[in-house]
Amino acid sequence: MVRRVGTFVLPGKIEKTKVCEIVRWQDGPNQDRDKLCLLFEGALLSYVKAARKTKRLQVREKKLAWSRVAAEFEALQAAYSDDGPTRFFKNRALQYSKNPPAWPAWPIRMESSEQDHSQRS
Repeated sequence: MVRRVGTFVLPGKIEKTKVCEIVRWQDGPNQDRDKLCLLFEGALLSYVKAARKTKRLQVREKKLAWSRVAAEFEALQAAYSDDGPTRFFKNRALQYSKNPPAWPAWPIRMESSEQDHSQRS
């Protein structure tokens, strides 16, 4: 089983890279892990919808849309605190809820100087 993590444009690149995580290989089903994958996919879809929808919204509405996405990832992180992709998207959505990007937020453009939000500080 794999979990879709997102579509990224890596530093120095122009093409998109789809990133997936192998979450189950030979060890069989795990109810907790499988639930995380299902909930993460829903939150990721909310992120993608916000990224596409906010292009045509006013700043106040953009902030609200990103706040809703951040809340979804915060709830997910409360249940799965060690999940790096959840932490990354929560932090990204929180950042956008304060200062919405003027550029398209999907695919995710990574900067070489950007902090890795998937690791705990």
